[in-house]
Amino acid sequence: DVLRFEDNLWGQQYYCQAAEGIIRNYVFLYDNPSAVGVEEEPDYSEMTAAQRKKAKAIARKKKKSAEKKAAEAAEKRKVEEEKMNDQNGSKKKKAGGSSPSVVDEDPDGEELLKRDPLEEAKKYSATLSKHAPN
Repeated sequence: DVLRFEDNLWGQQYYCQAAEGIIRNYVFLYDNPSAVGVEEEPDYSEMTAAQRKKAKAIARKKKKSAEKKAAEAAEKRKVEEEKMNDQNGSKKKKAGGSSPSVVDEDPDGEELLKRDPLEEAKKYSATLSKHAPN
């Protein structure tokens, strides 16, 4: 039964719905690269000196606030991990041991955004067309 389920897994309705959602998201990211949040530098050559100075100051402030938010988020994650480890540690002492919890290395998905969205969508569409042609 397990082998039969494994053979038909990629053709199941729930997998098809999930893969369709993933493909839609990747196509959206390809169509709207500004949704990723990567900001380009403004064209300073067409600005006056005062406008250039103001634009650079605003960019510095945005960069500084983004770094501060990232540091706060990292600190928060670290505290949560320590809290989870403390809770798991007390449970391990009582239960006699268990497997360690898995820590997500990329909780915000920044590594996923660096990948080519069309290539990622192509992987899922190939799986769907091979295993669920209907």
